[in-house]
Amino acid sequence: MGAGVSLALLYVGGGSLALKIWGAIVLIFLELAILTAVAILFSSFSSPALSALLTFFVFIIGNFSQSLKDFAANLGSPVTRAFFDFLYYALPNLSFYSFRTNAANGEVPTAVMFGGAIIYAVAYVFVLLVITIMIFSRRNFK
Repeated sequence: MGAGVSLALLYVGGGSLALKIWGAIVLIFLELAILTAVAILFSSFSSPALSALLTFFVFIIGNFSQSLKDFAANLGSPVTRAFFDFLYYALPNLSFYSFRTNAANGEVPTAVMFGGAIIYAVAYVFVLLVITIMIFSRRNFK
């Protein structure tokens, strides 16, 4: 899809923008890798419909994770604050990968942002796949 968008931009005369969107495309790929790992984790212990629903919820919560942290900071109860803080740190921070608007304006991700995104995605996918392997290895298929 990235190649198609780049070709479309080249066709309409946006040659410089066609190269600048590739940083955002790689970030979208990393976001999808995390969501795929989440979906594989859920599918290792639940039905396909429930796995899809839970993955969708993780996608929604992950894209609004900064709002979740702000919400937790404004709560009065320490128990609910601790619960929402746990959700913030346990679920993937997918808003970290949202660079679409910036790329449309001709910006490119910085090297620090790009490196951090790659490290975060690889670590998160690794942990999720290890948990999936542990769950799946204990399943009885008889």
